[in-house]
Order: sequence, then C-alpha cells, then structure tokens
Amino acid sequence: MDHSDNPKPVSSAIPPNIGASLANFRTAANLRQSAIADKTGVDQSKISRIENGEVMPSLTEVKSYLKALPTKEARAYLNYLEKQWRVLPRPAAGNPELEAIWQAEQQLQILDAFEHKRNPTQPVRAECEMHRQSLRASAEFLTRQDHQIAFVGSIGVGKTTALSLAAGLTLSDPSTTLQNKVVLETGSGRTTIGEVRVKSGPKWGLVVEPFSDLEIYQLVGDLSEALKEAKTDITQDRKEIPKELERALRNMAGLPSTTRKGADGMRVRYDGAAELAQKLELEELRSDFASRLKLWSRQTRELWIPGDETAPQRWLRDIFGKINKGLLPDVSLPKRIDVIVPQTLLNQSTFDVGLIDTRGVAETAVRPDIRNSINDPRAVVILCSSFNAAPDQTMIRLIEHVVATGPERMLSERLALLVLPRPGESLQTKDDMGNPVESDADGYDLKHDQVLTVLKPFKADIPIFFFNAVSDDAGALSVHLTDLVHRMRQRQVGRIAETTDAISQLMRNYRVEKANLVRRDVIKTLQVFIDQHPEIGERLNPPYDFLISMLRNHYASTVWATTRRQGLWYNLNVYHAVGEGAAAEAKRRSQASFEGLEEHLNNMLGKKDFRSSHPFLREIFKNVALWKESFVDRVQREATETFRPALQDDITFWEECRERWGQGGGYRQDIGSTFRKWFEEPKREHLHKLLEAKTALAWEQEVLDPLRALCTDSDKD
Repeated sequence: MDHSDNPKPVSSAIPPNIGASLANFRTAANLRQSAIADKTGVDQSKISRIENGEVMPSLTEVKSYLKALPTKEARAYLNYLEKQWRVLPRPAAGNPELEAIWQAEQQLQILDAFEHKRNPTQPVRAECEMHRQSLRASAEFLTRQDHQIAFVGSIGVGKTTALSLAAGLTLSDPSTTLQNKVVLETGSGRTTIGEVRVKSGPKWGLVVEPFSDLEIYQLVGDLSEALKEAKTDITQDRKEIPKELERALRNMAGLPSTTRKGADGMRVRYDGAAELAQKLELEELRSDFASRLKLWSRQTRELWIPGDETAPQRWLRDIFGKINKGLLPDVSLPKRIDVIVPQTLLNQSTFDVGLIDTRGVAETAVRPDIRNSINDPRAVVILCSSFNAAPDQTMIRLIEHVVATGPERMLSERLALLVLPRPGESLQTKDDMGNPVESDADGYDLKHDQVLTVLKPFKADIPIFFFNAVSDDAGALSVHLTDLVHRMRQRQVGRIAETTDAISQLMRNYRVEKANLVRRDVIKTLQVFIDQHPEIGERLNPPYDFLISMLRNHYASTVWATTRRQGLWYNLNVYHAVGEGAAAEAKRRSQASFEGLEEHLNNMLGKKDFRSSHPFLREIFKNVALWKESFVDRVQREATETFRPALQDDITFWEECRERWGQGGGYRQDIGSTFRKWFEEPKREHLHKLLEAKTALAWEQEVLDPLRALCTDSDKD
C-alpha cells in the first residue's frame, strides 16, 4: 500500500441529496424558509433552490443552515458532515453502526500516519496490514445496509406462512382462513414451484425468472415418460417429477387432472394427460405436450399492479397463485419469483431486507441454493422445524454438514432455529414426570430446553424461537428476525473494537524492547508452524464418496432426473456434491494443523509475559478462522470445476446411466457404482492429481502466505 506524502482525498462531505435532507430537518423544526434565510443571511430564493436540488450548496452554507436549526437531529447531522473520511467511503447518515465505521476510519488513518512517520520494521508493517484488512472488511460490511433472510425447511413445515406473516403479506379480511389470508400461496406442501424472494420496490409487482425452454422440454420429456410408465407399470421404482412442477405443466398445456360429474351425478376423476398418453407413442406424446405449452407466446417477465387496483394484496395473491400454477397464458414456468412490495419489510426501515423462501427440502438440504445462503456473509439462515420434531433430522443433518464443510462461524453468527407449532401442539408437551404444561409459553420453554440439549454438541450459540401462525404475534416474529440482523452486525462492531485494542497496544509497544522480544517469539511460533506444515494431511476419502452416498440415499426418481440432465438436477446436483465432498475432506485434512496452531496461540495467550501481544494474538486467531474458511471454500469450488467438464461431456456415460432404468432392483446402488467406476478409471487419474495440485496451491495461498506476511525477519528489513 502506498503511504506517500500525498494526502488522501477526503470523501465528499456533501451528499447529493443534501437539499431534501435540509428541507426535512427544517420541516421537523417547524421553521419557514424565511426564518432560515434570516438566520444565515442567505437569500430565501437560494434557500428554496437548494432545497429543491437546483443549487448545490457549499459546505460552509450547509453548516450555516444546520446551525440555524434548534434540533438535536440537525446537530447530529452537522457532526456527521464534519467528519473527514480519508480512507473509507462516507456511509449513509442513517447507518445504525455509523460510530463503529467512523472508529474504523480513524484507526485506518492512524495506521497510515504511523507507517509514514515512524517507518517501522517489516514485521510491524505486516501487523499493520493485517489490522488494516480487518478494519476494512468490517467497515465495508457495516457500510452496506442490505441483508437477506433465507427460510429453509422441510416440505409442509409452514415456513412460507411464517415468512408471509413476518413480511406483512396477508389480506386484511378477518373472515377468511389463515391459508386463504396469506398472499404467498400455501398448502400442505409441494405448493410453490421454485424459490420466492420478497423485496422492497417502487410498487406492487412480480418479476419472474423462468426455466429455460430447454429445461422445460426436459421436464416435458420426464413427465411424458412417467405418464407412459403409469400405463405399463413395469418397474418397481417410478419415474416422476415434483408434483408442483407437474401441476403447472399440465395447466400450461391445458391437460389438468380434474374431477367431473358423470351421468349418474357422481364425481369421477378425469386426467387429460393420461388419456393423451394412451393414444400416443412416447415421442408423439412429448411433441404434442410441448406444442400445447406455446412457449413462444410466454414472454412476460414482469407484472405490475394496475393503476386502478384498490386491493393490492388481493391482486398480488391472485396473480402469484396463477403464475405458480401455470395459469397465465403469457407467463412461462417460473424457476424463481421476486415479489415486490412498496414498503420496508419486518416493520423496520433501518435495513434493506430481502426475504428468501427456498424450495421445500424433500430429501436433503445439501443443495446449491441453500449453500449460497450459508456462504453469503450478509445472510441470516432460518432453519424451520415442526414443533413435535424440533429440531427435525433434516435440519440436524444440515448443521452437521456445515460443521463438516464450514463456515463454522455462521452457526453462532448467522443461523437460527424457528420452531413452528400448530394449534394445540405446545399444550401437549409434558415434563419428565409426565405432567402436561399449563400454557403455550410453558410448552415453548420446555421444548426450548429439549432443543437446546440436541444442539449442545455443536457448541454454537444458535438462537431458538417459536411462532404459531394462528395465535402468535407476527410483529414479534418480525422483531426476532430484525434482531438477528442486528446480532450479525454487532459481531463486526466487536471486531472493529478488538482491532482497535490491538492497534493501541501496537502504538504503545512497538519500540519497547520487551514487547519486541515477545513479538519475535510469536513470529517464531508462526514460522515453526509454516515449516512443519508445508502441506496438509494425507487424503483419506476421495471427493466423490459424498456424491455416491447421496445417489444411494435419494429417491430413485431424483437420481433418474439428474442422469437425464448430465448431473444438473436442482435436488441432486452431481458437481455440487463432488465439491461438498472435497470441502469436507479438505477441512478434515487441515483440522489437525489448525488445531495445533490454535493450541500454540492459546498457550501464548495464557502467559502473562505475552500480555503485550495478547491483542495481536487475538487478531491472529480471528484471521486464522477466516483463512480456514477461505481454504475450504476454494477447494470446494476447485473440485466442482475440475471434474465437471469431463463428466458433463461424457455422453456415453450418461447414456449408460439412463439405460439402467427398468432393469430390476438395486437401481440407485448400481448408479452409484457406475459413478464410482467413472471416477476410478485410470484415465481420470490426471483429474485427481490436478485437484490435489489445486488443493496444495489453495493451502499455500489461503493459509501459508498470510502467515508468512506476518513472519518477515526484522533483521533483514
């Protein structure tokens, strides 16, 4: 980093919307423009032009204007404008962590001035750079006020209803049932086709990201084969596509499964698609079904509320339901639906919060879409579980997978468990003596303790809260969710405070001989670690083991679906599974090394003689966790992309997998064996060696290089 004599530019002290802000402060103070003109000596017409945005005032004029206002809000804003931001961009005035960001800015200025004036040794400069990176990362995180809250849960658990109530997406009709009141279509499960994202926007609307035409035609092929198989019924395992996708495709093609009254007045089931399947051969059925969809006419991607609509929530519910069921002739099959509402979410205006309703988990939560939320440092992940099963095994397995593959910190910082009791369930809870509880609150408390016991082995502070959609206050749920965002941000505030302590200690001791001796001992320990761990531990499990386990434990129809798509089925993505297996193995291989390093750091933290370096050691601790996560995450990505090109393009392999269907029992085991054979063929050995080389490079660059930067020999400086 350049620390020359040239002063760094100061971030603009005058925000572009300053006129509107000044006008708001004046209105809140109940003053007229003429009063401001009298107090500042500025012509009233100019005051008007400034407030209208026609004239950009000077900083002196802005200060004079604000000093004329007798409110604490105006004084606070004046204080905000007077701060000189030389390193970081100026955050918004309403940022709740403004003081923490300013603290980071001040410390960054101190570091720059210190290096420029004192010309410290290279090890001290390396420590300064570590602190600088920590401050920047936390400040940049806090400067942004956008966050996502992702709801993850098994099919039918009630997460969509909970999300809708927290977001205020309900009809105001008190006479309707809860299911009919919720704007986002709900049911007993298998209702919503894809991911739904709720976000703030200019007005009520829906933005649809559809499946590609190719993906839809593949689904049509799957459904056609399932319909033909239903006729012949020659296999034990059944071909099928998810019910929600089948329903939408049938509706789009005008071939729904319905009931009709017969001549005798009795209702009988009528299935237009099944009737068509009886008449046509497979290829004819696929062609006929595909043409009925009329995908060429389904080009609408955005739908906005009409100007004369007086019931926006009801309009949104109606249009969302039709899109979700494939009932709008100009809208294709939705992969994702963005729901836009002209209001801030969770009854707060501090953060720009988006809510994500992920696809219901049918078999495993180890999916790319859920992993994206887990890896997103700005996202809170809400694991939803039914009351009686809480925490259900699907969510437990997801937590176990996070522990195995990282990032571990997210368990304590960005994860929460939402338990969703149905009416009456909590009152059926009994204590160890068999005595029933007397109230819902008592039932919640007892269940909370039970859940806490199950989660205890994970050694993570995972918040647990409850919400009965029928009887509990949705406003309280919104508060809980907002508090989780605050909690996540406070972690970054704490990190800025910790780094500030480390910098203060560095400033006091950088020339004290005893402190320098301690620093040399710390650096010597780090250097020993580098020398002893040039490579990570030996690989025990190949990256494809996890994939084969998934293949053998998923539904046969899911395995069949992914083989038809060269491994890219959303509920079983072959390449993602290989990456997850590699990540778990990378973490296992490096665990002993990291534990050894952390033990050395802890030993030094326990010594009084090392007190002067305790803040420095804690900073290293914090960064080690980040380096570990970066290493594992990089190996996951490298494994995914190392094997994907060769595997995806191996048409002969995929044909072999597809031909296995219908040849007797043991389908999933045989497909797993076929995959294992592919990975273990001698001609793939170069791919395994390539991944091993990439893993070694990741260890070098993500772990050893940052440590080396701290270990530069001061005598050579």
